[in-house]
Amino acid sequence: MKNALDKLIKFGVWITVILFIIRCIPSIGVLIAAWRSRDYLGFAYNVASYVGEAIAVGFIIIKLFDVWIWKWKPLRKLHGIPVLAKDYKGKLSSSFDKKDYKGNLTIKQTFSRISIKFMSNESFSYSIVASIIDNNDTNQLIYTYHNDPKATIQERSPIHYGTAILSIDNVGKIEGNYFTGR
Repeated sequence: MKNALDKLIKFGVWITVILFIIRCIPSIGVLIAAWRSRDYLGFAYNVASYVGEAIAVGFIIIKLFDVWIWKWKPLRKLHGIPVLAKDYKGKLSSSFDKKDYKGNLTIKQTFSRISIKFMSNESFSYSIVASIIDNNDTNQLIYTYHNDPKATIQERSPIHYGTAILSIDNVGKIEGNYFTGR
């Protein structure tokens, strides 16, 4: 998500600059008058207040974009980040004990962050770090997680860490592999 964060920062800078320019246009006469009358303190005060207004409004716009606006369909093609935030029901096949486990994968996502939780009838996992990357024109969700099995099964399945690499070309069906430190 570093790439998404970089995009969000660039977007924020551009929004703030544009808002500052828009704010200065109606007051250009006041700024010119202050400058010509050598009221540099008044000029600086006005410019600083316009910068503050632009930053405040820009922050609100960027926060709305980060949490909500980026999900709008027309904008998705511009940034290329798939919207994964939802609950997925699925199956996990373990090569550790040769069993299949049904579970729920919950993804929470903003434009700049993503977190993953997986819950089965035996354990609970949560992401420590997560990112969506474009790997050879294939979107992948890659995350490292901490798995905490229920106390009753920790003898055969200890607490462990792992990494998952999931293909997300179809946001309705996420598939991939994982490996653990066990």
